[in-house]
Amino acid sequence: MAAGAIALRVSARVRASLRPPRVPVGAPIGLADVRQARFSAADQVTLRGWYVPSRNRAAVVLCHGWGAQRSALLPEARALAAHGYGVLLFDWRGHGESGGARTTWGVDEQRDLEAALAFVMSQPDVDPLRVGALGFSMGGMVVAQVAERDPRLRAVVLEGAFSSLEDEMRHDEGKWKWWSGAVAVWTLRLAGVAVDRERPIDNLRRLSPRPLLIVAGSADADLPLAVARRMFAAACEPKGLWIIDGATHHSYAESAGPAYGTRLTAFYDRALLTPPATSAPAVATC
Repeated sequence: MAAGAIALRVSARVRASLRPPRVPVGAPIGLADVRQARFSAADQVTLRGWYVPSRNRAAVVLCHGWGAQRSALLPEARALAAHGYGVLLFDWRGHGESGGARTTWGVDEQRDLEAALAFVMSQPDVDPLRVGALGFSMGGMVVAQVAERDPRLRAVVLEGAFSSLEDEMRHDEGKWKWWSGAVAVWTLRLAGVAVDRERPIDNLRRLSPRPLLIVAGSADADLPLAVARRMFAAACEPKGLWIIDGATHHSYAESAGPAYGTRLTAFYDRALLTPPATSAPAVATC
C-alpha cells in the first residue's frame, strides 16, 4: 500500500511538471537598449523574449531552466551585453510569456532554440558566424543537442545541465530507491514525452572543434558533481570545467561574484571574436 501511494505521488508530481506555473517575467533590469523579440517555432508556437543588439558583431542566446523564465539569466545577459555582445533571452514554450500549453522537459524545446537561433542570425548587427549559446539546467540540455547538429553555433556554455532526461528524472524522483525514479520516467513516456531523445551526453563529443565550457556548483544538490564530471569526460577538446565553490543550483552568479562575468566573457571572446569569421567548422572526433 505504501509503495502504491508513493508511486501515485511521484506520477502526479511528474505530470504536474509538464505544466509548470507561469512565473511572471520581471523587468530587464540592468540592460540598455532592450527590444521586444517575438518569433515562432517550427510547430507554430509563439515565443517571446528580449533582444539587446550587438556592438561587436557577435551574439549569445541564453536559455533558462525548467519552471523559470527569461529574467532568470539576467546576470549572464548583463555581463555579456556590457562587453558588447548581442543577447537574446526568451521564454521556453509553456513558460513566461511564450505560447504553448506545456513543457516537454527539453524535447520539443529544441524547436524553440532553433527558432531563436534563426532570429539572432537574421539581425543586421550580428555576424551569423559569431553566435554562441548558454543554457542553464534544462536549457543546457537543449543547447547541447541543438549545437551538435547545427555547426553555426560556435561556442557552448552548459550550466547545471544533466546528462540525460532519464538520469534527471531518476535523480529528482529517486528518493525511494530505483523504482520511484523508474515511475517518473515511465510517467513521462505515457504522457508522450520522448525521453530517449533527450540525451545531451551523447552529443558532446560532436561539438568539437567548437569550444565548450561546463559550469557546475560544488553545493548543487540538483546536479551532483559526478554528473558534471561525466559530461566533461564525454566531450572533446577544446573544453573546460568550472566548478563554482559553494554554488547551489540557483546561486552560480552570486557565489562566483565578479569572476562570473569575467569568465563568461573571456570564454566567448576567445571563441567568437579572436578567430576569423569563416565558414562553419568541420566536425571533429576524438
